[in-house]
Amino acid sequence: MKKSTLLFSIMIIALLLGGCSGIQTINIDEKEIISVNDMKNSPSQWAAFYKKMGDGGNSVIKIPEGTVLPMDVTINLGVATVDPGHNKIRFNRDVYMYFQPKGILLSPDGNAWAEFDNKKALKKLFHIGDGKLGFGFGATRETGTVMSLAIETAK
Repeated sequence: MKKSTLLFSIMIIALLLGGCSGIQTINIDEKEIISVNDMKNSPSQWAAFYKKMGDGGNSVIKIPEGTVLPMDVTINLGVATVDPGHNKIRFNRDVYMYFQPKGILLSPDGNAWAEFDNKKALKKLFHIGDGKLGFGFGATRETGTVMSLAIETAK
């Protein structure tokens, strides 16, 4: 086999395997990167962001490491429901979110991206291992019976 044919075959296989991973490289150098910290307390900036998205625009939001945001949590498992509650989420690393008309992409570095709903690619991209699920019962005099739930991923 000629060297050029072999090289071409290797390139095609690499492209096919790379394409299957769900991770893509996107250059966002020309895009405006909005820090979520700049928008945290600004409803007008969020309104402008949503308008831009509604008009078919693309936007990149960066959530810097250490950012703490309010987070509303609702869980409905069919057999049990957790009432909506207010909590906080702390980001332990930078996270980039690329909003575009066809969907949302996530990135740890603003270079390599995976679709929001591609769990396999996100696990690889963010180096998330398998996790643990803890569930238990307890009781105190003050609160009575308490259930606990803990979810943790391997680093």
